[in-house]
Amino acid sequence: MRRSLLGFGAATLIGLALVCGLGTSAVAVPSIKVAGGPWQSSPGGEFTVTVTGAGIPGQPVGSVFPSFCIEKNEYISFNKTYYVKINTAAVRGGLGGGSPDPLDPRTAWLYNEFLNETLTGYDFENDDIGRKTSAGALQNAIWYLEGEMSYSQLNNRAKGFVQLGNASDWYTNNYIGNIRVMNLYADQCFTQYAQDQLVRVPAPGAVLLSSIGISIIGFLRRRRML
Repeated sequence: MRRSLLGFGAATLIGLALVCGLGTSAVAVPSIKVAGGPWQSSPGGEFTVTVTGAGIPGQPVGSVFPSFCIEKNEYISFNKTYYVKINTAAVRGGLGGGSPDPLDPRTAWLYNEFLNETLTGYDFENDDIGRKTSAGALQNAIWYLEGEMSYSQLNNRAKGFVQLGNASDWYTNNYIGNIRVMNLYADQCFTQYAQDQLVRVPAPGAVLLSSIGISIIGFLRRRRML
C-alpha cells in the first residue's frame, strides 16, 4: 500500500531533505510529545498527546488529544519529542503485520467512537478505576485487531469491543474514515522508529479548503489596502 504524507508540502519535503543531508535542524517538522494521562493503562493508552513543532493536519500546535498504541513491540518515552508522519498504516508492522501494516477498519471505527464518546461499554466518567479498565480493554482490543495479541488474551470487555468493531459498517466497507496512524520517529530525518499512535485528521479536502480560505482572506485584505 502506498503511504500518504498528509500535511507535508513539497517545500517542506525538499527543505527536510536538505536539512537531513546537512545534518542541521532549520526546518520545523510536525512533532508531538506523549504523556501517560490520568487514565493511561500500562503499557498502553489512553495516552495524552500534545502537538508541538509544525503541527499536524487538524491538530494545530498546542492541541491535546487522547490516543492508543498500534504496535506492541515498539516503545515511547513520556515527554520526549517525536517526529510525525501521517499515514494509513503502521511501519515495521509490530508483532503480527507486514511493513507497512494497513490500519484495520475496526480499529479506526473503535477509535472514532471513542473520540465521540459513543463507544458502547466504555466508561467515560471521570472515575479512575472504571476508565482505566476501559482504556486497558480498548487498547488490548486494538492490539488484537492489529495482530499483536491473541483473542484468548482478551478479557470480556475487550472481546465486546472487538465484536462491536466486527459489526460496524466501516469493517463491512473496508473504510477507515478520518482515522490515521501517526508514524513516530525519534529524529526529524525519520530514521529512528518509535511506537505508532492513532489520530483523527480533517475530512478529505478540509485542509485544502482551509488553505483556500486563508488565501482568499489574505487577498481581500491586500485589496482593501490598495
